[in-house]
Amino acid sequence: MTPRSLPKVALVHPYLWWGGSEACALWAVEALKKDHDVTLITGGGGRLEEKNSHYGTEIRRGEVTIVEVPFPRVFGKIGHFFALRDYRLARYCRRNADRYDVMFSIYNPMDFGTRGIQYILDPNFTSKWLKLCAGDPPGVKGAFYGDSLLRKLYLGLADRLSGRTAEGIRKNLTVADSDWTARATREVLGIAAATLYPPVPWDYPHQDWSGREDGFICLGRINFEKRLEDIIAVLSTVRAKGRKIHLHVLGAVGDRKYLRNLGSVLDKNADWVFLEGRVTNRRKAELLSSHKYGIHGRANEPFGIAVAEMVKAGCVVWVPAGGGQTEIVGHEGLIYSGRDDAVAKIVQVIENGQAQVDLREHLGKRAEMFSVDRYMSEIRAVVSGFLGSRMPERDGSGED
Repeated sequence: MTPRSLPKVALVHPYLWWGGSEACALWAVEALKKDHDVTLITGGGGRLEEKNSHYGTEIRRGEVTIVEVPFPRVFGKIGHFFALRDYRLARYCRRNADRYDVMFSIYNPMDFGTRGIQYILDPNFTSKWLKLCAGDPPGVKGAFYGDSLLRKLYLGLADRLSGRTAEGIRKNLTVADSDWTARATREVLGIAAATLYPPVPWDYPHQDWSGREDGFICLGRINFEKRLEDIIAVLSTVRAKGRKIHLHVLGAVGDRKYLRNLGSVLDKNADWVFLEGRVTNRRKAELLSSHKYGIHGRANEPFGIAVAEMVKAGCVVWVPAGGGQTEIVGHEGLIYSGRDDAVAKIVQVIENGQAQVDLREHLGKRAEMFSVDRYMSEIRAVVSGFLGSRMPERDGSGED
């Protein structure tokens, strides 16, 4: 088989920043590059050298074609309005879909004008799903998330500019990053989706439990949804019960206003809460492998790759009830339904050495579910199944 005869696959991601969806996109390229002619279509950020270094991939020039479709400059300055921002990318994909054997969105639902594959990692732009995932943000953001006339006009304009239709989205083969996201996809969009867990590509040094610090890690982009004030309140109560724990907060700042509003809470607890911000992979590995515990604050996280990272690093991690992160930890003793419940479950484990042994063994097995080898194998299976079926397009039942 010559290179020209390889199936042509277009992987679509709106913009390659530094998160879990980017890991999914790049490791999908890694999975498909040998036996497929792969094109990565993105709004920007496709610099292979730095992405390989961060995510552990080994994608070389010539193994993938990168097409960048920049979003209008005004959205670079505003930083929001994502449904509108990516309309050029959506239109490019619709115009060029016939050049590829399969169009594959690795981020959100897309209408390619033909049947393709969509991997749901991020909420669709509906008020119902946003409210489910993000809750009720304060101020203008919260009002804009509501099911208002203004939002309907905004989404209508985005659909018009991108060419997106509900029927076009429903005809795709759909996979989701967790069982929770798959259920939400069926409930909100009326689409059946199989689960494909994202990969956790980072490796961490081994550190014996006895050599780890009695401290917590909170990992992930810093914004309203991560509920850092709740995490600090929970751990402050644990400290008040006589446990000298501390907290490191790692992650890029996604919402500077939210961080400013946290200022007084951080200042009040500066002797044990350490705001690390975005750190290098090396520093992150050092912190994760040298601390015993992790905690997550966002309810209804579609997956929670930060949680999976902490688990893979050997931390015992607590998460809120709801969302894909409950599937990562897979244990009632690590899932809390409020501040008091979180305090009780954390104290119970901290004071019980056998519970720590049992939970570490349990989480060690869970971590195997998020290997890059498993992910690449499933990506290849999804694509080969799609190409092999060549099913005729259907009009919107969404049942694949």
